[in-house]
Amino acid sequence: MACLLLATLNCLTLCQDSRIVELEEALIKIKCHVIGLAEVRRPNEASMDLAKSGSVLYHTQRLQNRMAGVGFIVSVRASQFAR
Repeated sequence: MACLLLATLNCLTLCQDSRIVELEEALIKIKCHVIGLAEVRRPNEASMDLAKSGSVLYHTQRLQNRMAGVGFIVSVRASQFAR
């Protein structure tokens, strides 16, 4: 029986696209199916495909003071757990 692997990460900020590229490169080394993110700080609510790592990033928008925002990353490998 397969196990669903979960993790959390305080990413401090992903407001610049260059930070998402850094995160995606790190994801290649992380063997988790779902990663909860804190302090995302993206300007709007959205989802984006991270093709290099085979994951999808979902996130909320930051607050007016540029703080907060949460999100999660779902690996393509997590699809085996969906019903």
